[in-house]
Amino acid sequence: MKNPSGNHLYFIGITPDNSASQQLKSYQLALFEKYDCKHALKSPPHLTLVPPFALAAEQEPSLILDLETMPQSFSSLKIIISGIKSFDKRVIYAAPIVTESLQKLQQEIFTYFGKYVSGKVRAQFMFTPHFTIANRDIRVEDFPDIMAYLQSQSIEFQASLDKIHLFKFQQGKWHSLSHQSG
Repeated sequence: MKNPSGNHLYFIGITPDNSASQQLKSYQLALFEKYDCKHALKSPPHLTLVPPFALAAEQEPSLILDLETMPQSFSSLKIIISGIKSFDKRVIYAAPIVTESLQKLQQEIFTYFGKYVSGKVRAQFMFTPHFTIANRDIRVEDFPDIMAYLQSQSIEFQASLDKIHLFKFQQGKWHSLSHQSG
């Protein structure tokens, strides 16, 4: 997707191990089947470290190179995903227990890639780690049922966060262009 200035949209996120990704995806698919919530399926399960930002296509190789050559500042992080929360009635997410290591990693990555992010995006972004289960297409009348359904699942499991990805919005979905493993 290009914005009006002709730039492409990117974001940087960290993904959980395959087992945790499959578990999170199963909740997304259940909501798609039961409530037609499909918007969250446009990206793989992830925690956003640098929010979406617009960038000219000619800067993409530099962005990829920066990701691939950034100092190895993290090793695989172990987190606990515990429960379901929401941002108003617009976003439902699986909530990780926030650790100092996760916050430190986000700050380092955000600082490292800050040169690509506009001042407005930097000023507005507040790091609230979450794995989106449903967003944007939640019908208001379904919200209580969705929350009750997910809370009945007793969601609590461990995940390893070990790959930082550069995602690009293409053909209606977010795709990983490159990643670095911890």
